[in-house]
Amino acid sequence: MQPHLSKCFENVNKLEFEKDLKMTAMFSGEGERVPFKVSHYPEGSVEFWLTDILKEMKTTVQEQIVLSTDA
Repeated sequence: MQPHLSKCFENVNKLEFEKDLKMTAMFSGEGERVPFKVSHYPEGSVEFWLTDILKEMKTTVQEQIVLSTDA
């Protein structure tokens, strides 16, 4: 799945997986690591867990934008 992420999500190069396959972060094309607020497991059909990851990406980026404006 990793080689196809950049085709599915703009500027998302890869996901970070732990040994138990828990997805904990995303990496941009420039190598920037953005940790997810909530970790996810790739369970069930790929369409379902990718939808969960898409929601998590949006939530995480929104949170990071808010945090950056509070500084």
